[in-house]
Amino acid sequence: MEILFDITIVFVLVYTGFIVWLFRGWKKMPEVQCTANKNSDVKLSVIIAFRNEEARIGKLIGQIEQQTYPKEKYELILVDDESTDQSAEVVKKAIRNNALSYKLLQSHGGKKNAVAAALKEASGEFIISLDADVVIGPKLLECYAATYGKKKAKLIAGPVYFHSSNSFEHLQAVEFSSLIISSAGSIGIDSPLMLNAANMGFEKKVALELEEEVYRQNEASGDDQFLMEQIFLKYGGKEIIFLKTKEGLVGTHPASRIKEFVNQRIRWAKKSKDYKISFNKYVAAFVFFYNLLTIISLISGIMSGNYTSFIFLFGLKFIFDFPLILSILAFFERKRLLLYYPFVQILYPFYVITIAVLSIFKGYRWKGRESG
Repeated sequence: MEILFDITIVFVLVYTGFIVWLFRGWKKMPEVQCTANKNSDVKLSVIIAFRNEEARIGKLIGQIEQQTYPKEKYELILVDDESTDQSAEVVKKAIRNNALSYKLLQSHGGKKNAVAAALKEASGEFIISLDADVVIGPKLLECYAATYGKKKAKLIAGPVYFHSSNSFEHLQAVEFSSLIISSAGSIGIDSPLMLNAANMGFEKKVALELEEEVYRQNEASGDDQFLMEQIFLKYGGKEIIFLKTKEGLVGTHPASRIKEFVNQRIRWAKKSKDYKISFNKYVAAFVFFYNLLTIISLISGIMSGNYTSFIFLFGLKFIFDFPLILSILAFFERKRLLLYYPFVQILYPFYVITIAVLSIFKGYRWKGRESG
């Protein structure tokens, strides 16, 4: 028991330092001003790779058409990644009803191939990549243009939140918010851990330069993470910034069923084995072992009656995570979701270990495709 407690103290100290580090990165990051210079000459290409998104992609095209950024300064490139529903027909109808400059492409073999195909057709110097099921505000493109015009960063990570309408979705929204603030906080101190392809922007020339390393990997997903890592390794953390503004928010949808949720998280977890930044691998491993130790200490407490290690591991994580979650939910204007915070903390160790184990031994099914 004494050895378990000693290990607990080490893990708690490291975790505390890690959370303080992330929180500092988030707080030191200034909010972005989203007013582009009227004479801005930044040409944008908006890329949307879609597969089986007939229910939502038409609405997104309409929102892109309503952007405040001048239409002559951006184009829309849509890539159909082997949809088996009516997505292509919905897209064609939506495009006919607006004045956007657009290209509609066909691609095979997954999202990475779709994005690579779009890059070759893009005429903009700066690419904005959006998932096909997101909801965006009218100033999103202006935010990207203004930020890129001022900073000239090679990669801009945008904020993403989950729309949620029931308890299962609210739990996902809180947990997902922790990932977003971890992304933002680490970017804020030039050591990026992750980002989300649902809302991101990058220089076209850099993406083409890194095409082999990013879009030709065997892993089916991960173009966002691998692009971020390659830019960090080649150009450094200062070339990656976070779009910290409410006007840059993009909403997306959580899994509606547990099976869909598990498949999604296995897909995310499988990317970690291909991380190129050693620090990111260490963080992923530390998170796994911290939660494993939490479960072990709980079992030990049940058997021995001594819950000291469990109280330290669970209690201090509960306390130190709270300011991070509060900050990001306030940023999203969704503080009411704090009601679900205790339940997320209780479930989190079991969820992390389960997904980690499943990602080793189990494949996943995503949008009709099987992956090992």
